[in-house]
Parts: sequence; structure tokens; C-alpha cells
Amino acid sequence: MSHNFVHSFVSYENYIDNEYVVEDLKKFARRAEGERIRIQWIPFPKYRWPKFNKRVRKSIKLWQKWLPEHMSNHRVSREMISEMYMEIYRKPSHQLCVEAILIDSRGKKYSSEVAF
Repeated sequence: MSHNFVHSFVSYENYIDNEYVVEDLKKFARRAEGERIRIQWIPFPKYRWPKFNKRVRKSIKLWQKWLPEHMSNHRVSREMISEMYMEIYRKPSHQLCVEAILIDSRGKKYSSEVAF
């Protein structure tokens, strides 16, 4: 569920104000020089990266509103999730990476790399 959500967020379906949000995220990740840029989905908001522009902040708000429906479509209840977030960063090889991370109510951590 979290992988699908993050994959959609960084896809070319996420088009706000005449630009693709993923292009902004790529720029932020390149400038961050290896720092992991986190977008916290559950609980929300726990962490805000101060350099997000208006387009990315607008997109995050829209996707946050859609998250309960997405969870319902996957038959996942909110009580099952302690934490859900994504990180985008540049690896030492300069390759950009996106990870979807979810921690369930038992404390088990799930992480998957998201192709974009």
C-alpha cells in the first residue's frame, strides 16, 4: 500500500501548476548532497523540509487528503500503521533514490525502493 502510494506521488500523474512535482523533488534531492528528504504521511505532519516550494507543499496536502481513500482501497485501516513516510535522496553514486517506509502497529518496518 505505501509503495503504491509513494509511486503514484512521484509519478508523472502528479502534475500541479503546469509542472511535474517529481521534477521539483529531484532538484531538492540533488541540492541536499546526500541528505534524505522526508515527507511524513502518518502521522502528518511530523517533519517538514523547509525548502519545499509552493507546488510541492500543495501536492502534499492534496495527496494527504487522498491517503484515507487509498488505504481503504487496499483494505488497510489507520490503526494498523504507526508511521508512514517517504524519503528521496542522492546515493554516493549520484543516483537518485526514493524509498517508501511503513512501520506497522507491531513495530515492524517495511521499506521498498520506488522506481520513478
